[in-house]
Amino acid sequence: SFQLDGNDIAGVMPPSVCALTMTRSLDTLKADCHLVECQCCTECSPAPPTLEPTSNPTASPTSQPTDQPVTPPPTADTDTLEPTALASSPPTSHPTAKPTSNPTAIPTSRPTSRPTSDPTSPPTPCLNIITTDKSCYRPGERIIIDFYICNPLEFDWVGMYDAGVTDGNFLDDYTTWVWSCGTQTCRGERQSDTLQWNGNYGTNRNIKLHLFRNSERPYVRFASTPTIRIRNFC
Repeated sequence: SFQLDGNDIAGVMPPSVCALTMTRSLDTLKADCHLVECQCCTECSPAPPTLEPTSNPTASPTSQPTDQPVTPPPTADTDTLEPTALASSPPTSHPTAKPTSNPTAIPTSRPTSRPTSDPTSPPTPCLNIITTDKSCYRPGERIIIDFYICNPLEFDWVGMYDAGVTDGNFLDDYTTWVWSCGTQTCRGERQSDTLQWNGNYGTNRNIKLHLFRNSERPYVRFASTPTIRIRNFC
């Protein structure tokens, strides 16, 4: 198994690592798929959740106004008390209702101007891949090829060219070719497969293998291997 999760690594999973899962050299390939574009991963670690913003509400008042004054009224000195005028109106039989205090409203928290939505991982794009089991071969040595095509069609094919051929110049000067089903005469689409080529493809040269879809010249590739060396000694 190969685990790349739980770190800050981001980017695109290299095709050479994906090829290990197709050749079953790796049973488990795990990554942070919200950071790494990994079409071939067998496991993805969940993205960390975004914390919801919290407000700091003001605590509501807990004390109630007292019914009776805390400090008793001063006691009058009976020796110096001046006579008071008689009341002009008779006293009321019912006491006056106690005044009520103005209750303090409980404050509300400020709403967020931009609410945070739950994070979603972007969809992982599909990658067309073609790889070989080695990067250097001796003349006549068997070449093992693995490929994966996202949306396969019947006329997808694999071609071997000199490494120096650039886009717009893929013509009929290929070294060899086969349909994606494995031969030059078979028919049928293949999403993934393993091909084995046995032949003398020259020596002291650099080549690349490409996936093509069309039959019009110049041919247009949609996936390629790194440069492969053909040498007497690797």
